[in-house]
Amino acid sequence: MQSTWAGPVGWSRVTVRGRGETSFRARVYYPALSARYRAPLNTNRGPLPAVSFGHGFLSLPSFYSQMLRRLADRGYIVIATASAFSLWPNHQEYAADLNRCLQFLVDESRREESLFHGAVNTRALGLWGHSMGGGAAILAAEQNPRVGAVAALTPSQLYPSPSLAIANLGIPILIVTGTRDRVTPAHLHARPMFRAANAPCLMATLHGGGHLGFLDYPLAYFFRERVKLKPARQRRLGR
Repeated sequence: MQSTWAGPVGWSRVTVRGRGETSFRARVYYPALSARYRAPLNTNRGPLPAVSFGHGFLSLPSFYSQMLRRLADRGYIVIATASAFSLWPNHQEYAADLNRCLQFLVDESRREESLFHGAVNTRALGLWGHSMGGGAAILAAEQNPRVGAVAALTPSQLYPSPSLAIANLGIPILIVTGTRDRVTPAHLHARPMFRAANAPCLMATLHGGGHLGFLDYPLAYFFRERVKLKPARQRRLGR
């Protein structure tokens, strides 16, 4: 799924069909001819890999804009759902939303009137998320045989359990955690997932890193994680 690109990043707000008659909003970041809202997509490199991103509990996609833009800057189309904002989200449904976002991009790539017409490499689809979104990305990967890779930043144990889902995956998996994570400490969350994996799986540990240091805002201080790795540095490592 590796891609290379260095150029402007455009972005767009889209509406994705949910379960039944429902729908939800999402943001899309993509290589563009200029860095602005709904800028024309740069198609010089042909169809691009697509990644669906899941935000953490009660977080907004805009909280992760630096990392989302960075991935788009590297030649990916990235879609970030804005669903599952309730205090008691349905994790299985949230995972389904991540897959619905991927399907949205596939469908838009086939639609001639779409901004993303012909833009998506349907054989290079991935899932990615942080915290609750990281666990949901693993659940979503189990549900979607077209996904080729999954990455989870400080993933959370959910219901159903990502530790059970990850055992059924046959694709490359990346898990990133921090030694100062007090929200989803690795020994309770990331490490059981890593141990359960049967496919090639890498767990990277950021020494001194916290749970919220990947966000664009320094919320780690508000939650008193006592991190040693400054959030700005953790965001750079995350990108």
